[in-house]
Amino acid sequence: MKTSKLIINTLLTTALIFTQIASAEQQQKKQQGDPKLPVGFITVNPKTINLTKNLPGRLVAVRDAMVRARVTGIVEKRLFQEGSYVRAGEPLFQIDDRQFRANLTSAKAQLAQAQASQKLSAGDVKRYRHLLKSKAISRQVYVCQSYCPH
Repeated sequence: MKTSKLIINTLLTTALIFTQIASAEQQQKKQQGDPKLPVGFITVNPKTINLTKNLPGRLVAVRDAMVRARVTGIVEKRLFQEGSYVRAGEPLFQIDDRQFRANLTSAKAQLAQAQASQKLSAGDVKRYRHLLKSKAISRQVYVCQSYCPH
């Protein structure tokens, strides 16, 4: 019986020691407290921010226009900027007009020559009319002179 009392006392003493140790550790933790960490803060104020994104992409034109030359020539100047709006009938290019001026001068000369020839023919027809009245020429010669080109 003595040994059983001794074992029980030993167990109780050991349990009491462990309880005291655990209690001492808890008190030590309470005294030390939680370690304090430095904390930063900011104040949030509302304000407007423009958000933009640059994204790659491809655009397709609403309308396409084919530009074709109506006349031949050397382009001297472009009268529009690429991508700008143009209206129907608006000139787009300036071309070298020396050839066209030469053609115009030639056409004016031909017109003057034709007008002079017409005046001469009108005078001839007047003469032939008098000759026809006096029956110096035939009607066939008069008609040929009046209506046939010379």
